[in-house]
Amino acid sequence: MQESLKRSRPNESESQGASSTQSSVSNNTELSENNSSRPIGRRGAKYQASLAKIDTSTAKSLSSAANSSAELAVIAEKIVALEKLAKSQRLAANNQIMCTNVEVLDEVAREYFMLQKRRILRDLRQQEQEIELAHAVTMAMDPELISLAEEDADAPSVALEEELEGE
Repeated sequence: MQESLKRSRPNESESQGASSTQSSVSNNTELSENNSSRPIGRRGAKYQASLAKIDTSTAKSLSSAANSSAELAVIAEKIVALEKLAKSQRLAANNQIMCTNVEVLDEVAREYFMLQKRRILRDLRQQEQEIELAHAVTMAMDPELISLAEEDADAPSVALEEELEGE
C-alpha cells in the first residue's frame, strides 16, 4: 500500500526536475529576448553569425529542393508526353500493318479469283474438246446420224417457219 502511494505521488526530485525544465525554457526565452535587445558581445556575434549561416544554408537547401521538385515535375510531364507519343506511334504502326494486311489479302483474293477463272476456262475448253471429239467419233461411226444431226440442226428453224406461216 505504501508502494502504491509512493507511485501515485511524484518524487520531490521529479517535481523539481519538471519545474527546473520549465524554468530553463522560460530562462532561455528571456535570454533570447534580452540578447536581441542588448548589444551582442564577441562570442554572441559569432553565434549569431553561425545561426545566420545555418539559416542561409537551410534556405538554400529548401530552394534547391523546390527547384529539384519543379525539375522532377517537368521530367514527369515529359515522360507522360513520351508515353502518349509512343502509344500513338504504336497505334499508327498497327494501323499501317492492318492496312498492309488488307492490301495483301486483297491481292491474294484477286490472284485466287484469276486462278479460279483460268481453271474454269480450262475445264470448259477441255469439256468442249471432249464433246467435239465424242461428236466426231459418233458421226464417223454412223453416216445416218450425220443426216439426222443436220436435220436436227435445221429442225428448230423449220418448226419456227411453219409456226409463223400458220399464223
